[in-house]
Amino acid sequence: MKQIRFSYQGLTASKHEVGIAGDFTSWDILELKDMGGIYVITLPVESGTHRYKFIVDGVWMPDPANPHTEQDPFGGLNSVLIVESETAPRYEWQEIYANPSLLEANIEYYLELIRKDDKLYELRIKWYQGINCQVEALIDEQCHPCRKVGCTDNHEVYSCCFESDHERISLALRFSKQGQKLFLGSSGFVGSVDEVLIHSIVTEAVPIFRIPAWVAEGVIYQIFPDRFYNGDPSLNPTFDRWYYENCRTAPKEGEKLHKNQEYFHFEEDWYNVANLRQNPYLEEGQPDWWSFYGGDLAGIIKKLDYLQDLGVTILYFNPLWEAKSNHKYDAADFMSIDPAFGDEATMQQLVKEAHQRGMKIILDVAFNHTGETFWAFRDCVERGAESQWWNWYDWKKWPLPDPLPPDFDPEEYYQCWWGIKDMPDLNYDLSREHPAENYVKDIQKAKVNQSLVDHLLQTATWWLQHIG
Repeated sequence: MKQIRFSYQGLTASKHEVGIAGDFTSWDILELKDMGGIYVITLPVESGTHRYKFIVDGVWMPDPANPHTEQDPFGGLNSVLIVESETAPRYEWQEIYANPSLLEANIEYYLELIRKDDKLYELRIKWYQGINCQVEALIDEQCHPCRKVGCTDNHEVYSCCFESDHERISLALRFSKQGQKLFLGSSGFVGSVDEVLIHSIVTEAVPIFRIPAWVAEGVIYQIFPDRFYNGDPSLNPTFDRWYYENCRTAPKEGEKLHKNQEYFHFEEDWYNVANLRQNPYLEEGQPDWWSFYGGDLAGIIKKLDYLQDLGVTILYFNPLWEAKSNHKYDAADFMSIDPAFGDEATMQQLVKEAHQRGMKIILDVAFNHTGETFWAFRDCVERGAESQWWNWYDWKKWPLPDPLPPDFDPEEYYQCWWGIKDMPDLNYDLSREHPAENYVKDIQKAKVNQSLVDHLLQTATWWLQHIG
């Protein structure tokens, strides 16, 4: 048997009761363990094809992370899990030709169909290693030779591309060596094309996987701005903004930071990374979360020629908006460049000069939460339900204790990303028909939080049109 790890993560960090049931549990429900918002269980599962479901707060559902499903007897969907043996069996051609029952008979075990546009498809076929036979796909009565494109741990992978404008694709596979042939269709392996039962695929059910040419042919370089290059030392953080007021002083010698205590500081030596491995004010094994090194937009502009020489065509940025942290996922304002990075004019210059070099820019943004310093959240903290932005967040209790105690649990007061107090979740659905937030699967049934959506559309417009 193989040990399989199953995991479930809700769309928000609310507490859930999560179980799993499948043919490998005799459809008994086994409980998943909560590991900081991710619910996990590891089970021994025999090789072969299996069906299972998650049970989340009493609701039976397929595994959201598993795209492979099939109809269950009750009009719903089961998740389908195919477990390969630890080491794939190795066969000789004569062995499988004489006894094809040795092989997995389900044709879907071997297939992956990728739709590239309205008519163009790529078929990938996994096959047993070491047989060294010819692999062909018989598609809509046309033969398409397949070429070997790579290997997985247990299989060789073959591929062919074809065009089809039919509503259904008729498919079978032919494996041949030294004049001997095996055919695989929906009923398993047979020795003659006349015996093969054609496998049918509804093309409407295959989504188009579109890749822009500039991405498919591009070279992406990811930049974490604070750690890239310090081009303007005058911007080095001084932590004089209001949200650093009580967290810019180091603990006294011999003291440690408590759970909800922070120490933001600037690292003068760019090459000193010792604290990134071990924060002297935290328990053993804890890195320094709050150090800044002074990387900025000016530094990126100065290095554009270097990046171009590397062949980079796409710059992928971690968040650039104003935020308290060095990673900037805890936004204080979606429409403001962080002062430690530069200003709007510098950002516009960076965009202009990157585009002049033929570089595209991708911004990493997180719109499922804000930071606790975000202006709308601060108004809620101060005014409670009287704030016009109260429903932008999922409040459970108000007011917040001031100051926050060492044992403060943010989830007693508001919903937040992975239970992290710095990142309160945004609330897009105003309906409250179920205790589990974001239960709505059909967008038509959601009660849209329109003012929040409008603000995000305004944010996107600001970045795309104002910044460039």
